[in-house]
Amino acid sequence: MGRKRKDPAYAWLPERVYPGKSSFELRLHSGKTISLGRLDTPKAVVLKRYDEEVGNLLSRDQLSFLIAEYIDSPAFRKKADSTRKKQEEYFGRLSKVFGKVQKNKLKTHHIRKWMDVRGDKSETSANREFAALSVMFSWAYERGKVKANPCKGVKKFPEKARDRYITHEEYHALLEFAYSTEPAIAKAMEISYCCDARQGDVISLTRQNIQEKGIYIAQGKTGKTQIKKWSPRLEKAISVKLPGIQSTTFVVHNDKGQKFTSTAFQQRFNRIKKLCAKKHPE
Repeated sequence: MGRKRKDPAYAWLPERVYPGKSSFELRLHSGKTISLGRLDTPKAVVLKRYDEEVGNLLSRDQLSFLIAEYIDSPAFRKKADSTRKKQEEYFGRLSKVFGKVQKNKLKTHHIRKWMDVRGDKSETSANREFAALSVMFSWAYERGKVKANPCKGVKKFPEKARDRYITHEEYHALLEFAYSTEPAIAKAMEISYCCDARQGDVISLTRQNIQEKGIYIAQGKTGKTQIKKWSPRLEKAISVKLPGIQSTTFVVHNDKGQKFTSTAFQQRFNRIKKLCAKKHPE
């Protein structure tokens, strides 16, 4: 409760609102002052403006606003396309849970409780969403947007490392099947194998990346650049002509000569794997 007003004529003013030299002022803890109207403004209008401004301030303090700031930041835009897309999905789910929570009122035990509930459905998804949330809070803390990172001290669920080895027989069975049904997938597989490159790096390859000494690969995730030297196997993969309209820009492209989106490519790849599994159930 605010202190009693010295002047009874202003007893109707809400907390932190004062008459200034020429207007009623909402004075924030940060030192910022917001004008609510001139001193001759009717009480009802001043009170309405007060409610509007407080509402705006509260929404700016909500986690959903902080998430929007982070997604619009240069730090987030520098991430690889595939990473941004995945994390935007994570933040969409996180907003449904924490969106209306005041960012400085979210505590470690709240995160732990959410992790336990989310983990009952999928511990892996809980870990991925938690990691995105933690990075965002670190970004916000460094810039003075929050008082602390509530993710600190919260343990992720243990994950078992993948130890499934794809045999040469399995790889070549899928490769041969892809060459006969979906050449773009086969071409991408071989470039990825020969260049040790990620999916996103392969579908982003342009004709300019093909050089005399080899293929210039710029890793979207790490930013590392390398030239992968030519081999007969890599030369064969690059020479594969894809069906449909030929792209003058991209090495691996869809039937319209356009760059694959990560989702579209993955859908095609998954379809080929399922069809190949029916042909080679062993």
